[in-house]
Amino acid sequence: MKHVAIFIFLSFSLLTAAQNPFGEKPKPKPAQQEEIHSDIEKMPQFPGGPEAMQKYLEDNLAQPAVIRGICSSRKLIIAFVVEKDGSLSQVDIVKSIEGCPDFDFDVLRVVKNMPKWDPGFLNGYQVRCYYKMPIYIG
Repeated sequence: MKHVAIFIFLSFSLLTAAQNPFGEKPKPKPAQQEEIHSDIEKMPQFPGGPEAMQKYLEDNLAQPAVIRGICSSRKLIIAFVVEKDGSLSQVDIVKSIEGCPDFDFDVLRVVKNMPKWDPGFLNGYQVRCYYKMPIYIG
């Protein structure tokens, strides 16, 4: 009888230890990034369209005479992701203008500070979209 009581006591203590509420909790799985699309029904757009974007770039890019002289008639290509809410992420220069690193930094600054875009759509839903854009120095 004494052995049975010890067995029951040990079994009960093991069961309660296994259900310790202060033990480690399982870690949640990391959220998966949604796919970035490049072929969609409606491409994202700067608010107000291409003309408004051109004005935004002209108003915000610092193009001193030195940059215009050295780098004129050339183009830089920048790429970024337009998120579902219209914000921009992963902003990067795809094709730089050789000899004009200051212009590269200025373009990155201006694009990162752009207002939210109208997002792209696929099958009637807003989606993340990869976007490439040339910027010309006049």
